[in-house]
Amino acid sequence: MINFILKWWIAFAFGSIVTICTTMYRKFKCESSEYRATQDGLKSLLRYMIVDIYEKTKDEKKITLYQKEVLMALYKDYIALNGNGFVEDIISEIKCFELITK
Repeated sequence: MINFILKWWIAFAFGSIVTICTTMYRKFKCESSEYRATQDGLKSLLRYMIVDIYEKTKDEKKITLYQKEVLMALYKDYIALNGNGFVEDIISEIKCFELITK
């Protein structure tokens, strides 16, 4: 009787553990790729918003305080998502713009 328990129940328990671990790994792998895709999409939206503000203000080289505050918040989030240097060049140029206080 003990041989039966040792032979079959231990194999059953080991098989169950392997199945559970495999299922959890597949789920984690899928969620990880979805998370990366979400981060990339968010980074693209932030870059678009930063460039949009830049395009609206670059001709006059003037920026309102509100626009600058929004821009700096967007930039902070963009860098936190490992954004590239393209936006850094835009930010350094905008920092030199005249500040409009209305």
